[in-house]
Amino acid sequence: HGVKVGRCVGSNSNAVAELTMGLILNAARSIVPTAMQVKNGEWNKPTGFELNGKTIGIIGFGHIGQLIAQYAHGFNMHVLVYDVYNIDKDVLQKYDAIQVNLDDIYNNADVITVHVPLLDSTRNMISTDQFQAMKSNAVLINAARGGIVDEQALLKALKNHQIKAAAFDVFTEEPPKNEGWEKELLNLDNFTLTAHIGSKSHEAERNTVSIATDTMINLLK
Repeated sequence: HGVKVGRCVGSNSNAVAELTMGLILNAARSIVPTAMQVKNGEWNKPTGFELNGKTIGIIGFGHIGQLIAQYAHGFNMHVLVYDVYNIDKDVLQKYDAIQVNLDDIYNNADVITVHVPLLDSTRNMISTDQFQAMKSNAVLINAARGGIVDEQALLKALKNHQIKAAAFDVFTEEPPKNEGWEKELLNLDNFTLTAHIGSKSHEAERNTVSIATDTMINLLK
């Protein structure tokens, strides 16, 4: 129909990657639960774990995944990556990353972070079998799309201590219902959900407007 389409690729990659690192740190050190307890007059001191020397598994190695690899090295982490495409050797060398299959990430990563689109092939790609394959101290991060992780399976995995913690910025139904299994998941101390704020930085919003404007002008020429 003659409709021209443009994309603002990468405009919010840094914002999402930085939030992802914040979610990782929160899950490792129980920052949000502890802060909420202090507000309620409690003074608990949970023992967390350091990122130094740990292994991060990045599922999806595009703009965001590559930034996270860069940040992870700042914490002296080992980087495993998975992507449906073969990653160029120069890119792997640049980010000091090792491309592996999904099973290798589930079996070996201390932190697993998801950065893939929601497709039929990725819907519920992390569910019961994958949680059973993970380490008991594993932390799962989803700042990509709701529906990639089977959230009811996640509830069982967290309750049964199959993994240590999870921190999400997305959910299948946003906002989630405050009832039933969803309420039970939200009330767990080892689960944190933010309100899909990954792209909500001043810089990302300016980038998006700028790229969208340039793209629109170029398409109209």
